[in-house]
Amino acid sequence: DDLTVPGICSKKGDTEEGSSHLRTETEAASLGSPLLSIEEQERLLTETQQRLSSEEWTEQFEGLNSLQSLSKFLPTLVASKASALTAPLGVLVQSLRSSVSRNGIVTAGYLARGLTEELERLEEQGDGGGRETEKTQ
Repeated sequence: DDLTVPGICSKKGDTEEGSSHLRTETEAASLGSPLLSIEEQERLLTETQQRLSSEEWTEQFEGLNSLQSLSKFLPTLVASKASALTAPLGVLVQSLRSSVSRNGIVTAGYLARGLTEELERLEEQGDGGGRETEKTQ
């Protein structure tokens, strides 16, 4: 995997200037930190949604990068807002700008993986034995 931390840290060897999403892994790790308040998490998600809905393709691209990061570091938050995120993501996957479309497809993969892991985690916490009962019947 050539992304160290999607949407936050650059690709290995990336020297793109002026990219606002390039940060350190320490900053990226703080996204998943319990020190990040609910309000700050919600703010990050709101900013991401605004970027996804922007008319500017660069903002859309940055929004997709942010969504990748959120799905990795705050999967519970993303899972709780998944229905509100899928419509703009679907539009961006169909974008005529190939870089936005490609990034949208990558982001959809991150969301699918992250949401699956989150659902499995919730299942383990909750009624983990329910599936076993269904299989044995």
